Amino acid sequence: MRKKELEDDKDYVIFSHHSFTNQFHNRAVRNGQEVFDLIKGKNILLCMNGHDHGDDFNVVDQVPFYTLNSSYGPWIGFPNGDADLVPKYEYLHGYVPYDRALSAVVTIESDANRKHSGVIRIEGMQGNYESVTPAELGLVDPYWNGVSVEPRVSSFVISFDSMKKEIKDSI
Repeated sequence: MRKKELEDDKDYVIFSHHSFTNQFHNRAVRNGQEVFDLIKGKNILLCMNGHDHGDDFNVVDQVPFYTLNSSYGPWIGFPNGDADLVPKYEYLHGYVPYDRALSAVVTIESDANRKHSGVIRIEGMQGNYESVTPAELGLVDPYWNGVSVEPRVSSFVISFDSMKKEIKDSI
């Protein structure tokens, strides 16, 4: 991304592999603060990323950040270090597969009569764990590396109107 690209009056959706907001070691863009300083106050409708193998959504300074869950599950290792779990789940090596490939449909509907106005709809889906749950591997909280590892892709409606964003509802 070039600073010059953001100087115009267009609306932007930024897709990246790594997160700009995840603060966990080796999970985010290394110069994430620099990038955030470039996009803050600009016409950024949504920043969407993957990499974290989890589901997350947050808004920082009016910029919505959406982390799309892994299509087929996270690797969490054996969080509690229980040596008895390793032989029991040896074939998984700490991987928690979902029962289906997860995805989202993102639709941007702009208001033709009003500049910088419209709605972004993110339609996610719900899955299930295929063979093992994070709890069985020793993860009590369903969050790992800052994101939810539950088998879902959350849905949201984001209204944007002259850079004021409002999260209407999770759908």
